[in-house]
Amino acid sequence: MKSNTIIYFSLLLILISSATSYSQISFSQNHPELIWRSFETEHFQIIYHQPIDKIAKEVARIAEQIYHPITNDLGIEPPGKTTIIVTDYLDYSNGLSTPLGNYIVLWTKSYTKYTTGRLRWLQTLVAHEFTHTVNFWAFRDFPGFWRELLALGFVPTWFLEGLAEYEAEKWCAHRDMLLRVVAYHHKLVPYKKMTGFIGADQIEARLVYEQGHSLIRYITSRFGQEKLKEIIQKYRSFPLSFNLALKRSIGLSEKQLFNHWRKEIQAHYGQEYQKHKPVSQMGKVLETSFQGNYGARWSPHGSNIALVAIKEYDEHIRELYLLNRKTGKTKKIAGPYVNSFFSWAPNGKHIVFSQKHIVPSGAEINDLFLVNIKTGDITQLTTNERASDPHFSPDGKRIVFTKHQGTKSNLAILNIETDEIHLITDFPDWTEVFTPYWSPDGKKIVFSIFDTEGRRDICMIDADGYHFTYLTSHPEDDRYPIWSPDGKKIAFISYRTGIPNLYLKDVSTGHLTQLTDTPGGVFNPAWLPDGNQIAVIAFEKRDQTEIIILPIDDQPAAKKSHQNMDSLQFHYQHSPILLDQTSPSSLINSFQSDTPYHSIRNIRSQILLPYIDQDEKGYQPGMLNLFADPLGKHTLITTLSYRTRLHFSIDYTNRQFSPTIGFTFNKSTIDHGGFLKLENNQILPLYEHYWTGSLSFLWRLNFGKSLLSNHFIWTRYNFSYRKIINRSDYQENNIPAWAMPFQGWINYLTLGYSWQSYRPDLAYDIHPKTGYVLSIYGYYADPILLSELKFRQFNVFGIFRQELFKEQVVAIRTGALFRTGDQPIQSRLGMGSETIRGLEYSRSGDRQIYANVEYRSSLLRDLGLKIWIVYFERVCGALFFDIGKAWGSYSQTFYNGDKIDFSDADWTYTAGAELRHRFYILGKIPVVVSAGYGINLTDQKERNFFLKLGSIF
Repeated sequence: MKSNTIIYFSLLLILISSATSYSQISFSQNHPELIWRSFETEHFQIIYHQPIDKIAKEVARIAEQIYHPITNDLGIEPPGKTTIIVTDYLDYSNGLSTPLGNYIVLWTKSYTKYTTGRLRWLQTLVAHEFTHTVNFWAFRDFPGFWRELLALGFVPTWFLEGLAEYEAEKWCAHRDMLLRVVAYHHKLVPYKKMTGFIGADQIEARLVYEQGHSLIRYITSRFGQEKLKEIIQKYRSFPLSFNLALKRSIGLSEKQLFNHWRKEIQAHYGQEYQKHKPVSQMGKVLETSFQGNYGARWSPHGSNIALVAIKEYDEHIRELYLLNRKTGKTKKIAGPYVNSFFSWAPNGKHIVFSQKHIVPSGAEINDLFLVNIKTGDITQLTTNERASDPHFSPDGKRIVFTKHQGTKSNLAILNIETDEIHLITDFPDWTEVFTPYWSPDGKKIVFSIFDTEGRRDICMIDADGYHFTYLTSHPEDDRYPIWSPDGKKIAFISYRTGIPNLYLKDVSTGHLTQLTDTPGGVFNPAWLPDGNQIAVIAFEKRDQTEIIILPIDDQPAAKKSHQNMDSLQFHYQHSPILLDQTSPSSLINSFQSDTPYHSIRNIRSQILLPYIDQDEKGYQPGMLNLFADPLGKHTLITTLSYRTRLHFSIDYTNRQFSPTIGFTFNKSTIDHGGFLKLENNQILPLYEHYWTGSLSFLWRLNFGKSLLSNHFIWTRYNFSYRKIINRSDYQENNIPAWAMPFQGWINYLTLGYSWQSYRPDLAYDIHPKTGYVLSIYGYYADPILLSELKFRQFNVFGIFRQELFKEQVVAIRTGALFRTGDQPIQSRLGMGSETIRGLEYSRSGDRQIYANVEYRSSLLRDLGLKIWIVYFERVCGALFFDIGKAWGSYSQTFYNGDKIDFSDADWTYTAGAELRHRFYILGKIPVVVSAGYGINLTDQKERNFFLKLGSIF
C-alpha cells in the first residue's frame, strides 16, 4: 500500500512538473506582446496569436477532417471540444498533447527539411497530437481523471507513440533507414525499455517511437486494424495491465509480440543491409572525436575543416568546431545550437552560420552570425529574421539564406556591406525552401523545395530572382544540392532507391549518376576545394554518424539497387487520412466568430486528486486541485485537508505580464517533536499553527545570447504567523521568557539573483556533466514590514561541474550564510548532514560556510534490469570531501540571558563514498536514490550511513 501511494503521488508530481515544463517551454517567458484570439469549430476550440490567422484556420480545417477517421479507428470520441493552441513565435517544431485539461499545443514552424515524403508537416502534427488526446479520453472512465492517470501510468510508450505515428504518418525512408541500421547491428531497443522514455541517448529515444510505429503496423497486418480498438477497450476495462489487454486481444503477450516482430525485422533488414555497399568502403573516413557529425565544410584552401557536431548523443547540443588539418587539433568556435548548414567566406577568414538564440522578446529565434576564425570574434548579421542555411556568394559580398515566414519560407539575400536584406522569391503558402547554394560564377542559386503539391525537388533561380526552374522532377525526394567548384556539375541527395544516396548531375547534358549505394543513408554533401572529392555525412552505424570523403575521378558508377519491400509489406499497408486540400466552404463557414482570448474565462480544473498531509496527531486526508487556462497565463494549485485540524494551501501564478507574479498562502500545523527537557526529565513537545504566504515577482533577463545561460532576478515579500498550540504547557512549567518558543509575525523582503549555465544531457539528475550555478539573495525583516522580529540575512550558493574525461566528473558545491538580528528559537539555522555528509548532529550558528568536493564516475550506463513495473538503469559512484563551519551568536526576541558564542567553533571535515542509482517507475518516472557512508575526520567520532532520495547537485 505504501509503495502504491509513492508511485501514485510520484506520477502526479511528474504530471504537474510536466505542465510546468510545458509552460516554461511555451508561455512562461511572458510574452505580453502577443495578441491572442480564439474561434471554435464543430469539435475544436482554436487559440492562436496574431498574425498567424492562416495557420490557425488551416489547423482547424485539418483537425475537422481528421476528427471522424481517428475517433472511428480508436472507438472513442472526446465528450467536448478539444482545445488546440497554435503558435509560431519561436523557431521550434513540435507538438504536445496533455491530459491536464486535455488540450493540444502546436509549435508550427515547418520541420520539412528533416522529414521525407509528400505529407505536409502541419497535417502530421495535428493528427499525431489529436490521436494522443483521443487515446487519453479512451482511458477516462469512472472515477474520471483518476482512472485516466492510472491508465497512462501503465500503458507503454511504444503503444501511445506508435499509434499516434500510425494514424498521422506514413512509413518512410528515414524510418526504414533507422531500423535497417539498428537491426543489422542487433541493437534494437528491448521491449522492457520501450515502456517509457528510457534511453541512453537520442537514438534510443527515437527508436521508442519508430519501433512502436512498426509494431502497430505489424499488429494491424497480422491481426487486423480492428484489434487496435479492441486493445484499447480491453485495457480500458482493466487499466492495471496492458500486457493482459494485449494478450486477450491478439493472443500474444507484449514480450511474445516483440519477439515475433524482432525476428522478422532482423531477418529482413539483415539481408537488405548486405545488398548495399557502405560508403566507408568506398572512401576515407575523416576521424573526429564526435559521436554525432552533422555537417562538414572545407576551407577554400583546404587547410581547415569546419564541423557542426555533438560530442555525444546524450547531449543534444550542436556546436561549430574548427579542425586544423596539419595539427589534427579541434577547437570550438561557436555554439550552442548551431544549425548544420553553413558556409566559408571565399577568403577563408570567416564562416557564416545560423544559430538559435534569445531575442529581446524572450523567444528563441534563428539568426545569422559571422565568426572570425583567427580571433574568434562573432558578429550578429541579422536580428529576428528567422534565418537559416546561409551560403556566401563567390565574391564574398552577399549571403543567400532561407527566411521563415509563417505559412511558407523564401530565399533572401543579405548585402554584407549595407546590411540590406531583400527577398528574391515569393512562393505561395505551404511552400518550403531550404539549403540554397550559389553557383561559382555568382549568377545562379540552386536550392531544395517542398512545393504545394508535395513534391521535393531541386530548383534553380537567377541570383536576381528571375528564371525559376526545376532541375529535377521525381516522385521521390531530391535535396541538398551543391555546385561543383568548376560549375559544371551539381551533387545532391536523392531517395530514388528508397535510401538517401549521393547523385551527380551534369548541368549541360542533364546526365545523372548515382555515386553511392549505402545500406544506411548519406546527407549534407560538401565538395572539397580540388573538385575531385565530395564529403558526405553517413549514417551506417548505430553509435556514430561519420564524415566520409569520396573520390569522384575514376569512381565507378554505383549499382542502382532498390529496396525490396515485399517481406515487410506491412509497413506500407496503411496510409494516413487523405485530406481534401480545397478547404470546403462548409467547413470554413462552420468557424464561429473570431474573438479575443480571455484567459480568466478559460480557466478550468485540470486535476482533482487525493492528497495527504500530516498534523501533530498523524496523517489527514484531503484533495489537491489544479486550475489553469490553456495558455498558462493563470495557474492555481490548491490543497485542502481535514481530520482534526484544517490545513490548506493556495499557490497562484500569473504570467500575463513581465515579470511573472506569484502569490502563495497556506495554513498548516508543525510538529517539532520533543522540544524541551525539564528538570524532572519530562520532555515538552512543541506544536504550532503556522500561517505563511508570499507575493513575488520574477524577471528572466537576457544578458547573453546563449540558450545554455539563464539569468533571473526576483523579489518577494514573505509573511508568516506562528501560534503555539500548547503554549499553556510551557507556562504551567514556568519556562522563562528567553527560552520560550517564539509566537508572532515574521515578515521580510527578499531580493535575489540567479545565474544558471549548463549543458543538458540525459544524466541530468544522477550524473550531470558540466554546468555552473550562482545564486545570491538577501532577507530583510523590520517592524516597518509589520514584523515582530528584526534581522538581515545574506546567502550565496554556487555549483561548478566539469567533465575531466568521458563519464568522469569533478563537482564542487559551496555556500555561505550570514545573519544578524533575531531568529525564532524553534527555527535555528542549522547545518546538518544534507550539507556536510557524515554528520550525525547538525551545527547551529548565524554564520555558516561550507564546500563539497566530489569525484564522480559513471559505473553502469544501463543496468538493463526490469522487475515488475520498475526498470533499473544507471549506476554512478562518488568519492566526496566536505568541509564546513557554523559559528557566531544565536539570539532570539525576548532573549534575556547571555548570547551563545560559537566563535570558537572548529572546522568540520568529512569524507566518504556514495553510490547512486536511477530507476524508472512504470518506465516513465525517474527516481534517484543515493546511499553513502561518511566519517567526521575532525574527531573520528561521527560515522554516519545515509540514504537520500532525489537529484544530485
